[in-house]
Amino acid sequence: ADKDLNAALERQNDNRWRRARTIAEKLSKLRIDHLVEKATGKAGGDVPGRPHFARVLVEEGAVKDSAQAFKRYLGSGKAGDVKGFWPSLEEVVQWVTRAGGIAVLAHPRKYKLTATKLRALTGDFRQAGGRAIEVSTSGQSSGDLGFLAELCRRENLLASQGSDFHFPGAPWCELGSIMKMPDGLEPVWHHFRQPVGIHPAV
Repeated sequence: ADKDLNAALERQNDNRWRRARTIAEKLSKLRIDHLVEKATGKAGGDVPGRPHFARVLVEEGAVKDSAQAFKRYLGSGKAGDVKGFWPSLEEVVQWVTRAGGIAVLAHPRKYKLTATKLRALTGDFRQAGGRAIEVSTSGQSSGDLGFLAELCRRENLLASQGSDFHFPGAPWCELGSIMKMPDGLEPVWHHFRQPVGIHPAV
């Protein structure tokens, strides 16, 4: 119900639609009619992202599967790799915290940053007012889990976890495929307005 947060999200939603239309323009050489509309259908009527465009390319016969769609058209450096129109880290953290929420740095190892750069990002995030980091998510190694747990402790952040689930059939983000969060970390959900998983003493 926060007015400022909702206004910021509306602006961001407009930015995401601009990005979706730009992706479709970049893929116009494939001559797929109504590409944005078809991708929107795959997104359930919401703003489509690259995975939704990939599914349309498969259905239209432009590629054999989503992996090939990213390799040829949507992956890093390809025509459909349109960077998101994102606000700054500080802005987003302020949106969340001013609305009474807890800002969490999501799936940090998926940004493909070096360990040094990820440490710097996490420090910047904490200084901006961020309070938690996603330690456990799907598709990461036990080494990544240990590294993120240590980063969480070093920056004195709360810990989160999640599958990064987007749609069924994607093996890297299936529900229930995450590793257990390491012991000794303070879960972010213990700090919700209505804490989860904390039971009063009997």
